[in-house]
Amino acid sequence: MSKRLVATLAFAVFLAGCALHPPKKPMPERDAVALANPLTSWRATGRLGVKAPGNGFSASFDWAESLQGSVIEVHGPLGLGAVHITRTDQEIRIANGQGPVQVSVAPFVDLQTVLVERLGAALPLAPLRYWLLGIPDPQAEQTLLTDSGFEQYGWTVTVADPQDVPGTSLPLPRSVVLVQGDTRIRLLVQSWAVGAQADQ
Repeated sequence: MSKRLVATLAFAVFLAGCALHPPKKPMPERDAVALANPLTSWRATGRLGVKAPGNGFSASFDWAESLQGSVIEVHGPLGLGAVHITRTDQEIRIANGQGPVQVSVAPFVDLQTVLVERLGAALPLAPLRYWLLGIPDPQAEQTLLTDSGFEQYGWTVTVADPQDVPGTSLPLPRSVVLVQGDTRIRLLVQSWAVGAQADQ
């Protein structure tokens, strides 16, 4: 077989692979307005996957955010059923129907321990409400890596697959991946609602 034919076949295989697995589109560069004035009323539903040393699970989530705080439902982690999380600036309450409701009060120094006990993973809840929107927490420093990623609070955050959502001119991500050491968390947003649509 000639070298030219081998090269042609190899290129054809490469193109076929690209067609079957198209690259995910990066998020557009976040502008100063989006960082300074993030959305305050939204709802996201989708899937959550966690891989950590000695632990891993997948679950569905329903996250509603408003000026009053967060209401998060996580269904399926570790066979525990539903985990219900509510957050305000003063406290975070975590319940899964097994045992008493656990309450963490500001400045939430015990929150990670509580999340590991009830959810099986220490989700970065406070900044995650910004990361889901594809932007860093505006109240903390971050290192921008690319137009689709940044580092903050020791986590590398990659956002991709932007989609237009009624109610906002800011494209919102379909995929958010968090990596810290050997821990990897992926959120796949299946639906977005913003503003009045989020209350329906």
